[in-house]
Amino acid sequence: KFTDMQVYRDATGVIVVYDITSRSTFDTLKSWLLEVEAHTFRDTESAPVILLVGNKRDRPAEFHAVTEKEAEEFAGENGVAYMETSALAASGVDAAFSYLAAAMCSKEAERYTGPPPAHVDLANGLWRHSTCCNT
Repeated sequence: KFTDMQVYRDATGVIVVYDITSRSTFDTLKSWLLEVEAHTFRDTESAPVILLVGNKRDRPAEFHAVTEKEAEEFAGENGVAYMETSALAASGVDAAFSYLAAAMCSKEAERYTGPPPAHVDLANGLWRHSTCCNT
């Protein structure tokens, strides 16, 4: 566990990972979610997007201590998204980060009331504010 709770302050997205081959890691998830809530939620609107990730999807089913159905039910009961990954096989990791980034952007866009956002073109490394320098 983190001893410095500043890690959570102003977080807009959190990934909570557990090992699908280890029941004990799944059994501690509720306490991790409560810790995130205690240190990030100021109100419902400012709550971070939380993604629960079951890792080691590459392991054969007989080694799984937690079923995908059980994890999905837990995620649904706790209002978080769920997906499985394999860090070893690099499977689903990009999708997890892409999901989290998209969900965070979507949430920010819903509550944003300021001027038009800046334009960022990651492919070409260009940045410009949308109210000036338009070409």
